[in-house]
Amino acid sequence: MELNRKAGLAVLTVLFLFAPFYYQPNIGKEGLHLPFNITVWGAALTVIVGGGVCAIVKRRVFYNIHACALFIFPVLISIYMIFAEQGMVNVFVIKTIYILGGCMFLVALFQYDLNKNDIDVVLLMLSISMILHAGIGVLQLSDMGELSQYISRNDINKPAGVFQQINNQASYLSTGVLINFYIISDKKVSRVSLFIIVVSVFLSALIVANSGSRVGMLSLLLGYIILLIARFQGFWANKKVFGILMVAFILALFLGFSGVGEVIKKSQGIVGSEYSDVRSVIYKISFEIIKSSPVWGH
Repeated sequence: MELNRKAGLAVLTVLFLFAPFYYQPNIGKEGLHLPFNITVWGAALTVIVGGGVCAIVKRRVFYNIHACALFIFPVLISIYMIFAEQGMVNVFVIKTIYILGGCMFLVALFQYDLNKNDIDVVLLMLSISMILHAGIGVLQLSDMGELSQYISRNDINKPAGVFQQINNQASYLSTGVLINFYIISDKKVSRVSLFIIVVSVFLSALIVANSGSRVGMLSLLLGYIILLIARFQGFWANKKVFGILMVAFILALFLGFSGVGEVIKKSQGIVGSEYSDVRSVIYKISFEIIKSSPVWGH
């Protein structure tokens, strides 16, 4: 059991703190053609295989019923593939493999016998990971000088991070902000941990706000509301630390206001007069198509 724990912490350390930061310039492709994706998937597969080995040795698979419910998603996609056009099958197969990989990764985590303290360590590692990712985003917004040969920069001068895609970076960092808030709602933290968490929230929220990513801002705000409702008692019990984190969070959003303004502008453009008529027609046609064959589709 002790070996399982140490192995789990080791591979998760590599996954979150080392694997994502292998960088080579993007040659214009996606998926596993991106070098950092190769190292991340390599580390993730190590977690999955290690979890499988732990289950075989113990001759028992530990799981959470709510986590296993996630497998419904790839199953539904697989059923849809049966009726999809030939050209779409290859796309769905690849995407289904990715989704299955994520579900298997989550189930594998249950096999490592991680206790409460181990989970706290992993969450703090994630907090540090957010600082590193957001720090790269901050560098991309500044004059990087000699660092430009080691860190990518896109044409629109937005913080895409090692992901080299703005929405991916914003989604990851918005998740990080929520994780940091969850940590302080779950337990009292040391001063060192609090410093790491505050810096992580500030930098992550700053980059999400500056990115102008609608999906990043939407997931951050909706996730924050849900977390606030679910963990209200924990926040109230630790209200001083919660207040410090809120100040850092709001200050970061204010400093990244240019990106927030861009999100608002994009949203206004979607519902503007030049788009609204077309979108209403699309919605109407889509509804009629679904209505005519709601189960099997077309």
